[in-house]
Order: sequence, then C-alpha cells, then structure tokens
Amino acid sequence: MAPDVTIEPEWCYGYRGGMTKNNIKVLSDGSVVYHAAGLGVVFDPTEGAADLNGYKVGTQRFFDKHTDDITCMAFSPTGN
Repeated sequence: MAPDVTIEPEWCYGYRGGMTKNNIKVLSDGSVVYHAAGLGVVFDPTEGAADLNGYKVGTQRFFDKHTDDITCMAFSPTGN
C-alpha cells in the first residue's frame, strides 16, 4: 500500500538546454520561464526574501503535471 504523502518541489536548481528548443524566455513582467526535465518553472528574480548580502533570491512557481520530459515550449508574442 502506498504511503499517504504528497511531494511538492521547493526549488529547481537544474537547467539543461541541450536537445531542446525554445526552452527559456523572459516574459513581459520580468519573470523567466524555462523547463527542467518534466517540470515547468517560472522564476521571478524580483520577489522573495533577501540573502545574507541583501540581494533578493527570487521565487519559483512550478507546473508539474507533465508525465514525460518537456522538449519545447511556446510563448505568446505579447510575452505573457
């Protein structure tokens, strides 16, 4: 019997751009969208707590509904 546990990502440290297309984009709001394996990541460098030097460390939001690796992404021409 499977345990009653939910796993959610806290931070994505990886990025691999090889063998993929259209795999990173800066959106109109300044956030960066990319993918790592089957995880879609939206990184906002202007949000989040400050590190020890006072710099913002940013926040990440995730799309984790894919069942296989993401190999390309499409973006709106308006950058949304």
